[in-house]
Amino acid sequence: MSNKKLILICIPFIVFVVLIINAHSKTTEDNDWKYPGFDQYTNNFYHKQSQINSKNAKNLEIKWAWEIPRRSPPVRDKEGNVVRGGWTPPLVIEGIVYTATFDNQFFALDAKNGNAICKYEVPKDKIDSQLRYSGRGITYHNGSILMTAADCSIYAFDSKDCSVKWTMPSTCENIPGNLGFYRGMNPPLIFGDYLIATNTGGEYGARGFVAAYSLSTKKLLWRWYVTPPQVEGPKNWHIEAHKGNVKPYKDDWGNSSLIGGGTIWGWPAIDTEKGILYLGTGDPSPDLNGATRPGPNLYTDSVVALNISNGKMMWYYQLTSHDLYDHDIGVSIILEEIEINGKKEKIIVAGSKSGYVLVLKANNGKLLYNPVPISIHFNDINDNNPNANLTLESAEGKVICPANNGGVQASPAFADGNIYVVGQNQCLKMVSNPVKSREDFFGGRSINAGLEENSTLHVIDAATGKILWTFFMNSSYRKGSATISGDLVLLGADNGFAYILDRNNGRLLFQLDVGAPIGAPITIGADADGKMRIFVPFGSRGARGRENGIIALGLKESKFNAGYLLAVLIVLIILFAIYKYKKLKKQKPAKNPKIKSKTKSF
Repeated sequence: MSNKKLILICIPFIVFVVLIINAHSKTTEDNDWKYPGFDQYTNNFYHKQSQINSKNAKNLEIKWAWEIPRRSPPVRDKEGNVVRGGWTPPLVIEGIVYTATFDNQFFALDAKNGNAICKYEVPKDKIDSQLRYSGRGITYHNGSILMTAADCSIYAFDSKDCSVKWTMPSTCENIPGNLGFYRGMNPPLIFGDYLIATNTGGEYGARGFVAAYSLSTKKLLWRWYVTPPQVEGPKNWHIEAHKGNVKPYKDDWGNSSLIGGGTIWGWPAIDTEKGILYLGTGDPSPDLNGATRPGPNLYTDSVVALNISNGKMMWYYQLTSHDLYDHDIGVSIILEEIEINGKKEKIIVAGSKSGYVLVLKANNGKLLYNPVPISIHFNDINDNNPNANLTLESAEGKVICPANNGGVQASPAFADGNIYVVGQNQCLKMVSNPVKSREDFFGGRSINAGLEENSTLHVIDAATGKILWTFFMNSSYRKGSATISGDLVLLGADNGFAYILDRNNGRLLFQLDVGAPIGAPITIGADADGKMRIFVPFGSRGARGRENGIIALGLKESKFNAGYLLAVLIVLIILFAIYKYKKLKKQKPAKNPKIKSKTKSF
């Protein structure tokens, strides 16, 4: 056999091995995390990767850690305090990690090593000296990363170099019927040519709303208001009460202009087939004090369904009427489909700071079953109560459980028919305050009642409401989420611990103290080599002496990884081919014997 023939035999074998190993190392799984809640329109926080799983999670290690650099000069709030921190779930797209901060810095990092690729800072003069700062994420659209700045303007950054591709003016200026103060929070939600914008500021008396703009023209299409105009006199806000679960109350919101709230904290969901927008609304204000706002205070503390083409309300479900405890629905809304008695049913899942989980029929807002309690409940007389006291001024002197920072304050997740949601146990004593101004619009405060806070992950069968298993954490749990990754549950608590559990039974597989509160959802995605990384965002306004940042976890590298294995296999194939060639060469061909012909005579 000639050398040429030998090479021709070896090449197909080598190509075959390379293709097999390459296919194994780069599976068809989604390597990215493009949107805050993973799925753009359902917010399920469910990444189906299997590279990191319950069998190898114990082998995780820190690959890199990155801290957010401070701005110079810094952005300061109205009282002169330096603005720090962030609540942004890291996005992961084609091996690049994206994040943003309260002071409106935007960063792109290499997922392999945490090195900064590029950054952008919103000009300081546009966002300085506001009452308060927050930021709950960025999102991806058509090669751009979108962010809502503190002044409610929207920026589209190029995903490759962080340059500004386009901007949109503030979506919270000159809002009719508003006397309060807004601030930017969530990134816009894009659906077709609709750009959905929401903002916060209810604690400063802002009038809650959601708006739709044309993405192509940036023109306002419609705006739907959660609360009535802030004017003296009757509000007539009961006209559409029949569309939901609360009886019409003619004097809802009373006659005072000292009202507001209902701003949107969580990420909305969209039924893309029917064109329906679902959102959770904030609590009414003045916060913790109902003296100026009798009635159920529609449509605060509610799940609301809107026709996305015109902003008309289709239905609502209010969980807490005449809220005195700051029990808003401030986390992301989940839209999913389950099977009930052999039939498919679209459902809405919402968690509330009241410590209940709502599961509603998406088509009409009716309860699938009674709200599921996942926190201690004590003195919360207006939560989940059709006979709520609609004229109560405050909860003065009472210990309330859950208090104003308890219940569900982290976004739930959904996977394979189950809901994953963390409920907090927080009990505080309520003290009422007179409302002084829009800048000091809190009508009360809460003080320590001598009871420790803790949290528990609950896994709930979405079809029945039955709790399947739980996982206890001796810490509060705010602003993050439950994240599902393959057969794992990823959790990040305020005590700085990241927990990784077996999704099937809640068994603890891995934990890590990152040294600062985990104040945003944990995400997962691949670096440029296709290796999965778990991204843990740590820090909350500089708590525990650390700046905010990201820690990347990955599996410990084997000494014989796929690259080494490929090289070894190729060498073995070549050696085997050489061996066969030499063996064949040594063999002498047998001589053909001469056959004598014999003729038979007859």
